[in-house]
Amino acid sequence: MPREINSVAIVGGGFMGAGIAEVSAVAGMPVVVRDLPQFLDAARGRVEKSLAGAVKRGKIDQAKRDEVLGLITFTPDLKDVASADIVIRRSRRSSISRCR
Repeated sequence: MPREINSVAIVGGGFMGAGIAEVSAVAGMPVVVRDLPQFLDAARGRVEKSLAGAVKRGKIDQAKRDEVLGLITFTPDLKDVASADIVIRRSRRSSISRCR
């Protein structure tokens, strides 16, 4: 039986994770992006840069940009993803796992 998805959590805020977060929030869903503390500012920056481009191109207005950013929470705490309806893992691979 299909289940409705009303909230999203993404583990890993790289390019793909940030993109998933953005499109989910544009669709009106609350989103939690979990990443290591040293990567959270970069994840937020990716989303902000993408949304700024959308505003510049006239795809969305400033109010929609602010609304979308308000729906995204960036956190280092894994426990914050527990209440999401769906959790998507988009974490970085270490250089060790790429060598295998």
